[in-house]
Amino acid sequence: MEVMKTISNDKNGNSNGKSIPLQDRREAVLWLNLDLVESKLISLLRELVNHSGFGELKVHVRILKDGRKEVILSFGKEYRFVLTRANNGITEKLKN
Repeated sequence: MEVMKTISNDKNGNSNGKSIPLQDRREAVLWLNLDLVESKLISLLRELVNHSGFGELKVHVRILKDGRKEVILSFGKEYRFVLTRANNGITEKLKN
């Protein structure tokens, strides 16, 4: 299944009617410590799924003043991570 997104050229958001594949327009920013967040999130999710009762897992992401991002995983306790751009804001095209 190919995801399509309509793009617009004017400031008012009026669409020019052209659609291009979304995967061709995505760009990724490389973040330091993202692997730590991913592994902790997967670990908490597995714990939640294997639990015999009800549980709640929340993910909060906010942008800090200096351009870093704070990720808080709430699951009874809170796990806080601060992500820093690995490539000084240079984006790279995703390969699909």
